[in-house]
Amino acid sequence: MQLIDLTSEIKFNPAKLTERQLFSSLGLKINLYCLEEGQKLEVSDSPQPLIWYCVGGIGHFYYDSQRISATFGTLLICECNSYCCAKGKDHFVILEIRGKQVKPEK
Repeated sequence: MQLIDLTSEIKFNPAKLTERQLFSSLGLKINLYCLEEGQKLEVSDSPQPLIWYCVGGIGHFYYDSQRISATFGTLLICECNSYCCAKGKDHFVILEIRGKQVKPEK
C-alpha cells in the first residue's frame, strides 16, 4: 500500500509545467501535473486510454475539437488514439491515471 499526500506534491514553476510521477507499475502509471497560466500539457494519439482529474485550480481540457472548462472535480476520460490537451489558467493541477501496454509473456 502507498499513501500520498497530494498537497505536499503540488509545486509550480513559472518557466514550465511541473510533472511528478506518483506511482508506476507494470500496467498503470499515475502522474501529477501543475500548470501555471498559459502552460500546456499535450497528448496525441496515445495507444492507451488516460484519465485526467482536476484536483485544483482552473484550466481547460481539450478533447479532439471540444474545449471543456475544468475546475476541482472535473474528470476527462480520453480514449485510445484521440487528441487530448490541457491548458492552465490559474494554478491548474491535474492527476493523470494512465494504463500502460503490457507485453504478453511467452
